Amino acid sequence: MVILTKLKSLRAMLQRLVASFALVALASICLALPARAADANVFVAASLIDVLEKLAVKFEQSSGREVAIIPGASSTLSKQVLAGAPADIFISADRFNADLVAKPRAVHPVELFGNRLVIVAFGATTGEVELADLPGVLGDSRLAVGDPTHVPAGIYAKEALENAGVWGALQNRLAPAGDVRAATAFVARGAAKFGIVYATDAVFESLTIAGEIDESFHTPIRYWSVLVSLDNETADMFWSYILSFEGQSLLEGEGFLTTMSPDD
Repeated sequence: MVILTKLKSLRAMLQRLVASFALVALASICLALPARAADANVFVAASLIDVLEKLAVKFEQSSGREVAIIPGASSTLSKQVLAGAPADIFISADRFNADLVAKPRAVHPVELFGNRLVIVAFGATTGEVELADLPGVLGDSRLAVGDPTHVPAGIYAKEALENAGVWGALQNRLAPAGDVRAATAFVARGAAKFGIVYATDAVFESLTIAGEIDESFHTPIRYWSVLVSLDNETADMFWSYILSFEGQSLLEGEGFLTTMSPDD
């Protein structure tokens, strides 16, 4: 009888824990959404927050329709969308997470535009820093990257370091961040001497670009979009606007690689 009572008590405790975790997950999604309901919710990779907000403003001015931009790590956002978060469009910094969202909806991700990886530094540097130089120039500091276990920018960075032959020397000297913007902030605030981030994020934080990383060292960086709500007219219109000449021109002006870019 005592054992049965304890089992019932344990079961009740587990049920409360599961319910609590579900509420926390739901709250994290809701807190990311605007207080006022928008005509369409666009979940975007963290590196796109500024340029997508600019695109949203221009779109709203011309269409009269409101778009909410919700940023985060692509891997985190894809999980939220799959869990039922109210996304109408999902834009990922890699194909993998876009495919995760697209597959159950029987749709195909659309390639939108690209980006580059760069080595950024806290303060001035003497000469250009290459990937092979990083083990020596880091000193006692760490290398800031998106977490290479799940953040696209970190996965690209790991691939580049592996192909440069220095991953083994650096894998225990990383400062992994939850998304690329956080990695950029580590360097901007002096918490890491160097970092590997997207070129557009380096410009956002006005960081010193210590070196360019040749695209041959990693998989080409492309952003992929999934139209999650097929019956949301505003989402369809905004998606088309991103792909329009005006949208692509704004993206190119912010440093992203588009079909208009001569070296894309």
